Amino acid sequence: MSLQKSALSFLVCQFILISASITVPVSTNAADLPYVNWENHPVHPLDINPSGDLLAVAHTADNRVQLFDISTGTPQAVGHVLVGLGPVQERQ
Repeated sequence: MSLQKSALSFLVCQFILISASITVPVSTNAADLPYVNWENHPVHPLDINPSGDLLAVAHTADNRVQLFDISTGTPQAVGHVLVGLGPVQERQ
């Protein structure tokens, strides 16, 4: 083996060893990861029942439908229903 080939082999081996020793930090902490908002946008977030006295509101961020009594003209909260992931519309 010639001196040039030996020197080249030595440099290639050094490069491989140096490359193998370089580590890239991998984050396993969720706080370090970029935030992606997968929340669906509301399609029909409000609806009034046929008798006109109850308003249903899709609360997407809280995974519930909130109910309001609107018979007096001023909405009064009367309850809520947990509906699961991403309520996006209210339709009767």
